[in-house]
Amino acid sequence: MALTSTSTYAEIQAEVFDTALYEFQSTVSAQLSMAKLHLQARVALSLRQPTTSIKGSNTVSYNMATNQDEIDKVQAFIRSREPANTVRVDFRQMRTHG
Repeated sequence: MALTSTSTYAEIQAEVFDTALYEFQSTVSAQLSMAKLHLQARVALSLRQPTTSIKGSNTVSYNMATNQDEIDKVQAFIRSREPANTVRVDFRQMRTHG
């Protein structure tokens, strides 16, 4: 499911759960695709999830650091699996041009 700005909190949570097993996909391409969806869902969750919820005399606090740890983990996973784009620059003749 593609998340949009109108996605509900429940839809975002569902996407987090649906893409949580990105590491266990059969191909690197499938792993990367699902990991990117998981990253998108985690970021959306961090924007939508309240830090504290109060109903009557009951208060629930959410640990945002846990979600950030998961974001960092999936970003590292994506970086480790994506092909590196190597740029080689030759500075040997740089001074002769100006």
